[in-house]
Amino acid sequence: MTENLGEMLGELNNVTPMVVAVEEEDEGMVPVEEASSDENTSTVVENEIKIDFIKFSAWVTKFEPVITEVSGIKKLNMSNVRGIDPTESIIFKLPVEDDKMITKQIDDTNEIPVLDLPPISFTIYKNNTFMITHLVNEQVVVKCYGLKTGPLLFFCRVTEHGFIPFQKEKIKKKNDGSINISSNYPVIDLDADADAEGIFLLYKQAQKVHDKMKTKKEALIWFTEKMKDVSDINHLIKIDQVLLNSFK
Repeated sequence: MTENLGEMLGELNNVTPMVVAVEEEDEGMVPVEEASSDENTSTVVENEIKIDFIKFSAWVTKFEPVITEVSGIKKLNMSNVRGIDPTESIIFKLPVEDDKMITKQIDDTNEIPVLDLPPISFTIYKNNTFMITHLVNEQVVVKCYGLKTGPLLFFCRVTEHGFIPFQKEKIKKKNDGSINISSNYPVIDLDADADAEGIFLLYKQAQKVHDKMKTKKEALIWFTEKMKDVSDINHLIKIDQVLLNSFK
């Protein structure tokens, strides 16, 4: 989740990338269910937004300057690496504390489909997983969780308090083509009562802050802040699933 949502909303027309920190992973989480470089390739057709897919390797090549700008992550020069097929794998250099860099590898990069959109954030996790956040328009962002079996997409409404998932799509690996989403986005009353019982059933940690779950806005603010401290991809997916179920 971006830490400076207000600045992003003020610069949407320029699709200004935002800097996010690359986080290290938490252990022990239980898995849950799962153009030019400046061009936005989404189009609106008959009340739907169509977004093309692109292979991860081509996406990295196309948006490499933006990736580095928003995350500090850099693609390693694969010509200097032995024993790895550069057409199938990419090694990245990630910034960590004290201006140090570590490397992480993503495999099957010529098979993994991602959205053909520039990122506003990009984070690499362990076990060949990653997350890309894309800005579709001033009302919608897409979180693309890159998993071993293929991407998991959460389409989210943009609010000043955080991103609210309203649609989830599981994309098969090697998928080509495009995906359509309705441009008739759901209207969410953030002042309405939160489904606290439902939230507690899905996310037991929230019971400790039950006094902050009275309205949907309070719940969204709490989960938005919680996600800033989470560095495990399965945990992030779980929170987005809780929000998706709770804000319908």
